[in-house]
Amino acid sequence: MRRAIFLVTTLVMAVALAGCGGGDGIVVSSPVSVVITGAVQSDGYIENNAGAYTDFQLDGIRTQSPLGLSLERRGFASFPISLVPVGALVNSARVKLYVDYVLQDSPGTPVSLDVYHVYYGSPLLWSDFLAPRIFVTTFTLWDTSTGDLPAFDLSPELQLDVDDSTHGFFQLMLIARNGVVEIEDSENSLGTGFLPELDVTYIP
Repeated sequence: MRRAIFLVTTLVMAVALAGCGGGDGIVVSSPVSVVITGAVQSDGYIENNAGAYTDFQLDGIRTQSPLGLSLERRGFASFPISLVPVGALVNSARVKLYVDYVLQDSPGTPVSLDVYHVYYGSPLLWSDFLAPRIFVTTFTLWDTSTGDLPAFDLSPELQLDVDDSTHGFFQLMLIARNGVVEIEDSENSLGTGFLPELDVTYIP
C-alpha cells in the first residue's frame, strides 16, 4: 500500500515538474503574441473577374453582389505572416474588420457578408476572382451595421498557411449577398486604427 502511495506521489511530482519546466531536457515555451495589419499591395477587390483594384490604389476593400446591370465585386484581405515561424503551433488567430459602408439591395433585407479562406499570394490579380475558397463564417449586416465586426477566430485556417513554407500570407475572400459592403482599408486609414488586423498567439 505504501509502495502504491509512493508511486502515485512520484508521478504527481514528475507531472508538476514537467509543467514547470523543472525536468531535465524539458523546455516549456511561452506563447508569443503578434499583431499583423493588412498588406496594401495584396488587399483590395476584384470587379466581375475583369479588373483588380488594390487598397494601395483605391479606398477600402469593396464587396458587392450583382444587381441588375451592376458588376459583382469580391473583396480580399491579406496579412503577411513572416512574424509567425513556419511550423509554429497557432493558439489563436482573430481577425478584426471595420465596416464603414453598407447598402441593402432591398429595404428590409439584410446584406450577408460571407468570409472564405483563400490563398492567392501577392500582388492581387484579376484571376484571383475565382481562387479556390473554403467557407469560414458569415455576418448579417443592415444599413446601420457600420463599425467593427465581431472578431472571429481562424486558428485552423492560419495553421494551414503557417505549416506551408511557400505561403507568405494569410488571406481571406469576402463576398456580399443582397447588397454592398465596404471594409475600411486604405492609406487614408493608417492613422485611424481601422485597418484590417490579425491578432495571433502562437507557440514556437
